[in-house]
Amino acid sequence: MKSKPIIFYDLAGRVNKCYSNNTWKIRLVLNYKAVPYEVVHTEYPDIKDLLVSKGVKPNVIDEYTWFPFTLPAVTLPDGSTVQNSRAIVDELERLFPSPSMRLDNGYTERAIRLAHDLMMGLGADNCYRLYSRTYNPRTTTHFNNVYAPFFKVSSLSELADSPLVWDGAWASAQDALKKIKELLSENPEGPFVEGTTFSYADCLIGGVWQWLRVPNPEMFQRVMSYDELFRKHQEALAPYLERDG
Repeated sequence: MKSKPIIFYDLAGRVNKCYSNNTWKIRLVLNYKAVPYEVVHTEYPDIKDLLVSKGVKPNVIDEYTWFPFTLPAVTLPDGSTVQNSRAIVDELERLFPSPSMRLDNGYTERAIRLAHDLMMGLGADNCYRLYSRTYNPRTTTHFNNVYAPFFKVSSLSELADSPLVWDGAWASAQDALKKIKELLSENPEGPFVEGTTFSYADCLIGGVWQWLRVPNPEMFQRVMSYDELFRKHQEALAPYLERDG
């Protein structure tokens, strides 16, 4: 009997192209492994009800996971549904071990930290672009209610003229950019984190590139111009970025 395809739950948008760093992490894994999958696009306010209906237990909240129910999530061929990127990639490695994502190569945890730090640095700028350019009305309202307090504004629209965006965000991201350059420099044969070998660390960094590229091409180009290693890394991911909707 033919195995059922994986169901991959991604965020909906005005155009259903993947723009989330978190969902891109898993898309890159699926695309690299050439695993068949179907996509279900979901609005932010519907994530909890969707996952509860699938029997998913809440996330453990920590520095990197802020909400009990999040995307990406996948329904596996056996019918079970899993959320949280690391839990998902562990399951994909178990079910589809080749090619390996090399989770134990010594770079995964560093890439998690650096991707997080870059997103925090550029967060105000990119949240404003996501809010103003990407989401459908229901998600726009939900996203504003969740994230406006984080930036101490009543509406994310106020960020348009805030010192937190563009040059302010760029300044805040400098340490993370420097450390990502150092990471990509460690194996100069490149273009991947581990040199010529693709791994989950590349999905983590590449997810942030895509989080910028889709809603915020201006900042994406600014980041790519920081160092040629960034553009070479992004270009090397191209075969695994083709399926984005």
